[in-house]
Amino acid sequence: MAHRLFTLMFSLCLCVSVVQSPLRRQEAKKRVLLLWQKPDGHPKNTHEYELGQKILKRELDKFPTLDTVLVNADDP
Repeated sequence: MAHRLFTLMFSLCLCVSVVQSPLRRQEAKKRVLLLWQKPDGHPKNTHEYELGQKILKRELDKFPTLDTVLVNADDP
């Protein structure tokens, strides 16, 4: 549980500077890339990276100046 919370908080911290930057009307959208991976042998529900990144993307999508992309890092 603590590791999952740390992962989510770390992901949020990476995006804070983008969200807090001064925004201008004519400024181009900023792209935010969120990566996740499939489970790697840990017990089920101990590393919910995909779910955490989906929640983060949903919240970041509320900002019209951000273009948030969710990508599976296991894909080519």
